[in-house]
This record gives sequence, C-alpha cells and structure tokens, in this order.
Amino acid sequence: MGRFFGFRCRDCGDQFEVLTGTGRSFPLVYGRTLRLAVEGKYGEEIRRFLEEHPDGALDCERVLLLCTECGELANGMDLSMYIPGENSAGEEKSGAVPPDLKTYRLIRSCEHKCQCGGKMKVIRGEELARLAETEDALNKMKDFRCSECGGQLQLTAGTVWD
Repeated sequence: MGRFFGFRCRDCGDQFEVLTGTGRSFPLVYGRTLRLAVEGKYGEEIRRFLEEHPDGALDCERVLLLCTECGELANGMDLSMYIPGENSAGEEKSGAVPPDLKTYRLIRSCEHKCQCGGKMKVIRGEELARLAETEDALNKMKDFRCSECGGQLQLTAGTVWD
C-alpha cells in the first residue's frame, strides 16, 4: 500500500504530485528495478554492490526526494542496499519476490543527488503523513519549494493508493 500527496505552489499555482510506498504491482517493480540496477541504470555503486552480493537487496519503496540545497522535489526510489541478516535464511533470492527487508541488514544508504549538485533527502510517505497532520504543517514543510518560481508548496491532497 502507498500514499499519494498533491502540492500546489502558493505563489504561481504550479502543482507537484508524489506517490510513496508500494502497491500491488510491487513484485513487478522490484524485479524490473533489480534487473536495471544490475545493468547499471542506477549507477556504478549499486551495480557493483549487486555484483559483489548476488543475494543482496535494494529498497525499492517509492519516496519523495527533497534537495537540501535548492528545495527541488522529485519522485524516486530509496535504493538503499541490504544483505541478508541472520533471520533471512531460506528466503527467495531470485528477485521475483521482494525480500522482507526487516530480516536484512542495511549496508549503505543510497545518496541521491539533485541536478544542482545538492544532496537529496529521502522522505517516506509515513513522514509526509505525520507532517501533514500537524497544526503547523505549512511551517514544517517550509523547505518544499516550487521548481517553477521558488515559492512555498502547500499540501493540497493526500490519500492511500494500492
């Protein structure tokens, strides 16, 4: 299950939408993402990790990426890298079934970069939902900036999707 969030710029009216989490098609998304990662689409570091750890896993949850420099927002996947933990013996390793990352050990968080060169912060749907429920939501989301004019984005919609 995932969450949908819609944002609108308070200044120019531009809109931004993000889907977070996973849906019913997640096994297909996971398999495709793993295949593309092995081919190098997500960078040399992830490709090399999967080559060195054939039983490794990626966190393919959809997330919101926020640039800590310019405030740019982007849709993306977490892509953190995991290896099996002590309790993951016997799990499916083919990539056809996404592993339960709770039984895996985090090796490295993926460092996402913005077009401006800044670091992109990973924000999960649960965190966005908590922010949206606070009385001071607009102030807590002050770093969410419009890519068109730089104005502040305001959360306008939120729902659950599958």
